[in-house]
Amino acid sequence: MLRLFSTPSLLFAIVIMVIACKNNSADSTSYSDFISAKQFFEQTNKDWIDYLKKGDSVSFANTYANDAKLLSSGDTIVGRDSIIHFLSTLYRWGITGLTDTGVGLWGCKDMYVQEYVVRFYDKTGKLAESGKEMIVWKKENDKWKVFRDIYNVDK
Repeated sequence: MLRLFSTPSLLFAIVIMVIACKNNSADSTSYSDFISAKQFFEQTNKDWIDYLKKGDSVSFANTYANDAKLLSSGDTIVGRDSIIHFLSTLYRWGITGLTDTGVGLWGCKDMYVQEYVVRFYDKTGKLAESGKEMIVWKKENDKWKVFRDIYNVDK
């Protein structure tokens, strides 16, 4: 089975959330803010599926922050340009399908962490790899972007 990523650092995501939310008052995130962010993340997930199917690594990577990090097996991929290269490599490896199901979302006004169950498929539709993912979302120029993308492959 193709090994795309390594073990995530859940502790890192929790620390980021504590730091980001510590300075916000308890009522700084309204329910409507939460729902709006959740809907945006769900639409972005649909876009990712479309971008991967088309091999559009640039549009896919544009959902990441300028200072994003993608934590993968043996490597930390830093910055949007490097993420574009990584995503185009996935496509060259024959990965053209993706399902990512959000199973949890936590956060506050400026930052959210979302947990996903992820499956990658090859050109024939065969499962290439599955795992769990934590994505840290932050606002960049008033738009939600992926700040950290941490993936753990199932065994």
